[in-house]
Amino acid sequence: MGLPAVDRAAELRASGAWPLVCYAIGTGLLRLDVELAAVKHLTGLGAAVEARDPAGFTVLREAGNRLGWTSSWVETVLGECQPLYENRVLDTAPRRRAWARGLEQCFADVAMAGPIRDILLRYVWVRAAVLRPNSVESLINDLLPFAEYLTAHHPQLTSLHQPDRACIEGYLAWNRTRGWRGQRAASSAVAARA
Repeated sequence: MGLPAVDRAAELRASGAWPLVCYAIGTGLLRLDVELAAVKHLTGLGAAVEARDPAGFTVLREAGNRLGWTSSWVETVLGECQPLYENRVLDTAPRRRAWARGLEQCFADVAMAGPIRDILLRYVWVRAAVLRPNSVESLINDLLPFAEYLTAHHPQLTSLHQPDRACIEGYLAWNRTRGWRGQRAASSAVAARA
């Protein structure tokens, strides 16, 4: 483990010792460093960690399914991301940039019904776990105009179960002419995301 990561990865390929190293990492006998993780495909590490805690992985799979993730994304998160946290290679989640406003503040700044705010905020929190900060900000910039539209044009709606087709079509037409929210509202990309 004292060699440069590229040399270790080449040695692991040549010797076929990667399953043994995965076992050692998964059982806590060896600590995987970020450099090796960056150059080595981590196939096998998730299985080694899961063998140590199968019940925990079952709970995590069920949580991913409840969030609506595809089975392939659940397996990617569990097999490639979760073991890096589980084995203390990465011990903190990615942070938003210091200058970025908090998610709650973004939604507090726009008038909307409380239940709509709650569901939109919860949706962004779930998506933020797998998106880059700029993608999270784009998602917020796509959702907040919808909330603004509902508040201004359909104030009687207090749930996202209530809008009908006419409401959605009205939003799409309004969205093409709305003012600025970090992006040009009339661009085809912004309209498509809406």
